[in-house]
Amino acid sequence: MGKFGVRILWTARYDYVKGERLKLHRHTYYQMIWIADGSGVFHHGDEIYELKPGTLFFIKPNQPHGLSVSNEQSLKTLDIKFHIDSKELARSVDPIPIQVQHPSREIPRLLELIRQEGLIRTIHYLELAELRVVELLYLSSRSLETFTNQRDQSVVEVGLLEQPVSRTHLSPAEKLEQWIMQHADQNWTITEMSKSIGYSPSYLSQLFKQYKGLTITAFLKEVRIHRSKEMLTYSDLSIKQIAEKAGFKTVHHFSRVFKEMEGITPGQWMAKENLGIRKDIVFSEGR
Repeated sequence: MGKFGVRILWTARYDYVKGERLKLHRHTYYQMIWIADGSGVFHHGDEIYELKPGTLFFIKPNQPHGLSVSNEQSLKTLDIKFHIDSKELARSVDPIPIQVQHPSREIPRLLELIRQEGLIRTIHYLELAELRVVELLYLSSRSLETFTNQRDQSVVEVGLLEQPVSRTHLSPAEKLEQWIMQHADQNWTITEMSKSIGYSPSYLSQLFKQYKGLTITAFLKEVRIHRSKEMLTYSDLSIKQIAEKAGFKTVHHFSRVFKEMEGITPGQWMAKENLGIRKDIVFSEGR
């Protein structure tokens, strides 16, 4: 039994080719499949769901399921299989529907962290990976109560990381953080941003450094590089297109900043990630 009530069996990053089909099958463990890019249909018994980016499929034990990839576009996924040993946790996740839509970056971030733990296998990798699975499960469960007015109860939308916070009393630093998240792909000056929020540039810069431990410029770079890594990993865009979408003026500036922060070029990052496609990462075969 895992320390946190779950036992991870396997995880992988998968690219399915155009027209590929996975026949209906079932198994005794739980499975999560996050759709990073592409299109097609997901089969759950006699039901059919659209495969589209940002969707998470939550498959419970002994549920028949399969998928069919579009003939026009390949499919990119993050996949994890695990057991739940905790009866309390199993009861908590039982209401989660087969299809959960997450318009946020929290779900793929956690899944990718789990995959990286399995790849690197440093001290406490298993405990950290299992803890993140529990976080994924509780976040998905909580979404059922957060959004109650849905047309179809089989689809639940939840906004987590990088979504606007509904609180009315945000600190100036929190307002600035939200503003940067929402405008990271655009070109603006700190003066223009400060004017939009309603505080002086020097005051905001000081508050933000205290709040995040980073300057505004450094935080903006982090956000842009994080988003570019997602696109390098899960999209078919060129490096030039990714640089533009991430908010960099030129591909040369993007490459320079990327190497400063990651130690390798965007092209080398993309090549490294491509080596991980369909590379099975086994956590446990009989634990």
